Amino acid sequence: MTITKNNSPLVSILMNCYNGEKFLKNSLLSILDQTYANWEIIFWDNLSTDKSADIFKSFKDDRFKYYKADNHTNLGDARALAWNYIRGDYVAILDVDDMANKVRIETQLNFFIKNKNLAAIGSYCEIINEDNKIILNQKLPLKYLELKDLLLWYYPFNSVTVMYNKKCVDDVGGYNNKFKMINDYDLMLRLSKKFEVINVSTFLGKNRQHKNNLSFLMKLDGQLELLELLKKNLSDTKNVFFIKKIKKSLSIVSLRVAYYSLKNINIPTFLKYTYLSIMFDIRILKFIFTFSKKSKEEYISELNTI
Repeated sequence: MTITKNNSPLVSILMNCYNGEKFLKNSLLSILDQTYANWEIIFWDNLSTDKSADIFKSFKDDRFKYYKADNHTNLGDARALAWNYIRGDYVAILDVDDMANKVRIETQLNFFIKNKNLAAIGSYCEIINEDNKIILNQKLPLKYLELKDLLLWYYPFNSVTVMYNKKCVDDVGGYNNKFKMINDYDLMLRLSKKFEVINVSTFLGKNRQHKNNLSFLMKLDGQLELLELLKKNLSDTKNVFFIKKIKKSLSIVSLRVAYYSLKNINIPTFLKYTYLSIMFDIRILKFIFTFSKKSKEEYISELNTI
């Protein structure tokens, strides 16, 4: 593929980094291995204290662009700040723990070129561990209308596989600094109301799960933000089916908040959100009362029937 934009990169790969030295080299090598070559990496160093900057700068490639934050920020603000340096028409998200399939950029560009109303493309994703072993093949819904509805109650994308049409993102106001943890969800939800968003049935990314991904406190913050977004979706819809689905999600997210609060020995918050979980969906009581008697797989299956 030989698509160019006045000798400027057509695709900007946005990589936010805070102390990502352990897996950074693998992520960068997966970009260098792309079948499509007209790209730039916008590497946003969020004041790392490890060797991340040295690793990035060891790659002698003019397409590698290094930027260092003046102050450490949350991920949402970091993405918004890095966005100011993007020159491409399209923006691929890839963070320092994760890797891209070698045909990722070429595959997604082909879809954008064929559909001018397309704002974002994700894909199936391989979930890997610290040793690069696949622990889950994540197959996500594909079609726009289904995804648009699903976004009202959960996030049916894996952000490490997402590529955006920059003009569309700018048109809906870009990243919202109101959210620290669920910025990609919020952005995709706003995009879906005005443009098409899809997944493709190809495994284009590897999302690494490991013990240092997120602390319990960060997970708690993320779930609290998710509650806020879901409550807004609930107030905005009058569709009875959607209301039922959103309330189910609110109940499950409230239960997660209770769990992370208990992990952090915050008993008042634990009790508050356990109560809210039941108020959003009384059927969650059955799940709570059988908590110590079932396997993880049985918990997941039971939650899905609520």
